[in-house]
Amino acid sequence: MASKGIWLALAAGIAASVLGSLAWRDSARDQNSERLAQAAGELAQRLSADVRRHDQLLLGAAGLFAGSYHVTRDEFSAYAAAVELKRRLPEARSIAWIRGRPASARVVYAEPHTGWSEPGRPVGRLGGLAGALARSRDQERAVLIRTYDRRTGKPGDLAMVRPVRDPRGDGLIGWVALKLRTRGFLAEDMRAFAATGRALLVSPAGQTVSWSTMRPRPPVIDRDEFTREDRLDLTGGPWVLRSSLGGSARDPAGNVGPTLTLVLGVMLSVVLFLLLSLARVRARAVRETDEQFRTLAVSSPVGICLLNDAEEAVYVNDRWGEIHGIAAADALGKEPLPQLQPSDRVAWQAAVERGRQGEETALECRVPRPDGGDRWISYRGAPMRHRGGEIRGWVVTAADATGQKAYETELRRRALYDEQTGLPNRALLTEQLSRALAAGTREGRVSAVLFIDLDRLKLVNDSYGHAAGDEVIRAAARRLDQSLRPGDTVGRFAGDEFVVVCENVDGEADVLRLAERLVADLGEPVSVGGRRLSVTASIGIAFGRSGDDPAAVLRDADAARHQAKLAGGGGVKLFDALLNLAAHERLELEADLREAVARDELELHYQPIVELPSRRTLGFEALLRWRRGDELVRPDAFIPVAEETGQIVPIGRWVLGEACEQAARWNAEHDGGPLCVSVNVSARQITEPGLPEAVSAALAASGLEPERLLLEITESLLVEPGGETLATLERIRRLGVRLSMDDFGTGWSSLSYLKSFPIEELKIDRAFVTDLAGSSEDCELVAAIIAMANALGFGVVAEGVETEEQLQTLVDLGVTQAQGYLFSPPVPASEAAVFVAA
Repeated sequence: MASKGIWLALAAGIAASVLGSLAWRDSARDQNSERLAQAAGELAQRLSADVRRHDQLLLGAAGLFAGSYHVTRDEFSAYAAAVELKRRLPEARSIAWIRGRPASARVVYAEPHTGWSEPGRPVGRLGGLAGALARSRDQERAVLIRTYDRRTGKPGDLAMVRPVRDPRGDGLIGWVALKLRTRGFLAEDMRAFAATGRALLVSPAGQTVSWSTMRPRPPVIDRDEFTREDRLDLTGGPWVLRSSLGGSARDPAGNVGPTLTLVLGVMLSVVLFLLLSLARVRARAVRETDEQFRTLAVSSPVGICLLNDAEEAVYVNDRWGEIHGIAAADALGKEPLPQLQPSDRVAWQAAVERGRQGEETALECRVPRPDGGDRWISYRGAPMRHRGGEIRGWVVTAADATGQKAYETELRRRALYDEQTGLPNRALLTEQLSRALAAGTREGRVSAVLFIDLDRLKLVNDSYGHAAGDEVIRAAARRLDQSLRPGDTVGRFAGDEFVVVCENVDGEADVLRLAERLVADLGEPVSVGGRRLSVTASIGIAFGRSGDDPAAVLRDADAARHQAKLAGGGGVKLFDALLNLAAHERLELEADLREAVARDELELHYQPIVELPSRRTLGFEALLRWRRGDELVRPDAFIPVAEETGQIVPIGRWVLGEACEQAARWNAEHDGGPLCVSVNVSARQITEPGLPEAVSAALAASGLEPERLLLEITESLLVEPGGETLATLERIRRLGVRLSMDDFGTGWSSLSYLKSFPIEELKIDRAFVTDLAGSSEDCELVAAIIAMANALGFGVVAEGVETEEQLQTLVDLGVTQAQGYLFSPPVPASEAAVFVAA
C-alpha cells in the first residue's frame, strides 16, 4: 500500500507541475493576444478613418461633376488647386475625371497628369482598373485597388475610384479617381504600429497595399500564436489587416529550462509507470484471455465455431445458431454443417483438407435452414496450433451473405439492363450478338442486326420536356419487345437508339419485312400528358456471319441507320460497302472538323449588304468557310456534321468573336455611316445554354456596339411561342443585338409566331428572287412578304440578287436592301475592305 501511495503522490506532483506550467503559459499567451488585439483594433480604426478621408475628397470631386454636365478643364484645374491635394494627401499623385464604359474608359482630365494614360486614350494599360470601375459602378461606392502594368505584370500605384451618377436620373456620368503612391498610402498609421509589431494591409484581390516597416518589400508574417487577421470593410469588399506581435512587445512565457525539466520528469514518470505496469498486465492477461474470447464471441456479428481435430464442435456462439436456424447447444459435439448440399459438401471437405495442411480457407455455400428457407453463408477457417506448432483444431467463422448476394445480383442487373426501359443495355446486347455469331459459326447460320434510331425525339424534348421524351422512349421499347419474333433480342443501345439481334434469319426479305413492320409500329402516335405525339424510326440492317467481329457488325448497322436518317427518316437501309466508305469519310470529316479551329483552318468570307437603289454598303453577312488542306470544303458538306455532333457550338462562338472583331475594325476605319455584320446562328446553338453569354463576351472583347450585330435565325426555330427558345432570343435582344429571319418563306412559320418573337428583319430567300423577273407568282409572293413586313415593322433584305433585271423588280416592289453576286460574292476580309472604303 505504501508503494502504491508513493506512486500516487508522484503522479499527483507531476500532474500539478503540468497544470501549473500550462496555466503559466496560458496566462502569458492571453496577455500577448490581448495586447495584439488592442493594438490591431486601434490601427484598424485609424486606417478606416484615413480611407474615409480619401473618399471624402472623391465625394467632393463627384459633387462637382454631378452638379454640372459641362465641367471645363480650367474649372477642374481650379478645383484641384483649391483642395490642396498634396497638403491634404501627401501620398496622392493626381486626381482625375474618367468617362466611358469600364473596358474602354478614358481619362478626360487629370491634375497633375501623373501615371495616367494620355488624355482621350483608354486606361486599359493599368491592369485591374477596368474591373475596379465596373465594381464601383455596380456597388455605387468607392473602390480601392492596386494596379499593375499589363506588359510586365509588375504591381504599380494604388487607384481609388468613385462613380458619379446624374442626380436627375439613374444614368452613370463617369468616375472620379485618385492615383496614390503605394509606399505612401496609410504609411503614417502603419509605421506607428511598428513599435508593437508588424502589419500588412491586403486588398480583396490579395494584393499587399501598405506595410508597417521601412523596407522596400513587405515583411513576412509567420502564422504563430501571436498573429491575427482582421477583416475591414474599407472600399470594394473585405480587406484583411494581418498583424503580428513583435518580440520586444511580448511578455516572456517562460524559459527553456523549466519546460525541459518538466518534459523529462513526465517522460521518466511514464517510463517507470510502464515498467511497473508491464508485469501486472502480463499476469492479468493470462487470467483474462479466456474471458475476453468468450466476451468477443458473444458480441461478435459473425458466427464462431471451434472444432477439435475430429471435426466436432467444441464451442459455438449464439450467432452461429441464429445464422443456421438452430440452437447453439444442439451443435456441440456434432459435425457443424450436416445440412450442406452434396456439391457444397465436397467443397467443404476440400477446405478442411487444406486446413489440415495449415492453410486458411474460404468457402461460400447456399445452406437450407430448418424453417424451409435458404441462406447464402460465407465461411472462413483457420487452424489453431499448440505452442509446439502442431494443429489442435480449427476456428470457423460464418457470416450471412444473403444480402450481399442480392446486392451483387442487383448490380449485375443494373450493369446489363437499361434502368429506364428494362431492356438489355449495350454490354448485354454485344454479349448476345457475340453468342449468336459464335453459334452461327458452328451451325452455319446467319444473324441480322437492326440498328434503330427514333427520329425527331429532340423536337419532342425541346417542345414538351424530357419527361415526355422519356415516355416516348418507354413506349417504343414496349412496342419493339412485343413486335419481335421468339428468340430475337432487343435492347437500348444509347439515348434514343435501339438494337435488335435476330438469330437464324432466312434472308434479306425476311429481315426487311420485320424492319418495315417495326417502322410502322413505332410510327403510331403515343399518348403523353393528353397529347398524341408521333415519331418515326430510321433502321439500318447489317448481317453477321461466321468469324465476323460483333463490333464491326454493329458499326455497319449504325452506318446503314445513318444513311436512312439522311434520306429523311422513317425508312430502312441495308448496309453495303459504299455505305461503309461513306461512314469512314464522315468519321474522318468529324475528326478533322474537331481540330479545325485549333489548326486555324476556319475563315470567314463576307458578302456585302447594299442599300437600294444607291448600292451603298450597309454591312456584311459573315459566312463560314473551311480550308481543309488544299481543299475548300463546301459549307453544306460540313455544317450539317457540325450541327449533328454539337461542334457547331464552339465553332459558332469562334465565328461570333471573329465577325465582331472585324466589324469593329471596319467601323473604326470607315468614314461613312456605321457598318453592321450579320452572323448565322443555328438551331443547335439556340437550344444549347450559354449563347447570350457568348454574344455578350464577343461584343465586350471586340468593342463593337451591340446594334451593329445581327443574328440570323431560321424558321425551324419557331415551333411555338414561349419556351426556352423564346427566352434565349429575348435575352439576346435585351443586349441590344438585332435578330433577323433568314431564308424567309421556305419554312413553316406562321404570322402568330413572327409576332411572338423579337425579330426586326426578314431576309427573302433566294429561291423567290431567282425567277422574280419571269414569274408573276413570285412577284406577288415577294410583294406579300414586303407588305406583311411593313405591317409588323420589320426590315426586308433580298438574297441571291444576280441580275440587273432582278434588282429593278425588287426596287419597284419596295425592297430597300439586298445582297447577291450582282454586287459581290462572299470574299475574304481583305477583299471586302474595298466595299468599306467605297
